[in-house]
Amino acid sequence: MQEKISKEQFWTTYKALPKELQDAVFSEETAETIFNACADNGVEDERISKIAGYVGNILLGLLPPEQFQPALELDLNLEPKAAENICQIVYGSILEPVRDQLAELYLSKDKKEVKANEEKIEAGIVTEKETRIKEIEIKIKTGINPEEQIKEILREKTATADSKKETKKTAANETTANKSSDSYREPIGG
Repeated sequence: MQEKISKEQFWTTYKALPKELQDAVFSEETAETIFNACADNGVEDERISKIAGYVGNILLGLLPPEQFQPALELDLNLEPKAAENICQIVYGSILEPVRDQLAELYLSKDKKEVKANEEKIEAGIVTEKETRIKEIEIKIKTGINPEEQIKEILREKTATADSKKETKKTAANETTANKSSDSYREPIGG
């Protein structure tokens, strides 16, 4: 989920950022906040630097903030509660002070990506991981378990498909029965 970019791409992206976002990327406060959030939630291994990378990617415009928690859960295998706690600390202490700059950055990116995503969905090119990310995002935003929603939709589609098959079988059987028991017509060739 974390977008990989070259050093050259990093510096090009970094230089294009507003000053507030540039400052946040290399801020000592940012690093300290991430370290403390991780330590407070039992994350004391190499995942700390990966989490810092995710925060950096958010600030660079490479990872939308709403994908941060799913990334922690899916890519780093953090427990949902620990991921949620870390996200809340990062959102409140690091992202909130630069909220306006982030909103402007992502708004311009979103306009470009909306069209690309619509084309991808229409073409049916969606990976299992992308589907799982969307499920977690829905759960975070709505509090509704999307897995249950998806299961219900699949049950409805299966029931609809089964009833269509049954209707076709019944129609075919009636047609066959009607052909063989037509008392008003003479049999052909007989």
